[in-house]
Amino acid sequence: MSDSLLIELFCLNLFFLFLASLLYFLGTEALVKVFVRTKGKDKSQTYY
Repeated sequence: MSDSLLIELFCLNLFFLFLASLLYFLGTEALVKVFVRTKGKDKSQTYY
């Protein structure tokens, strides 16, 4: 009983860790895209 409970908790922890890392990578990628887009806009405004 306790072994199966530990395994279930371990799997849940792995799942949440994977979910958190996925959201983190997606969030950072989106932030980088927005940052690059705004930087590109600033450059285009300053140069042209």
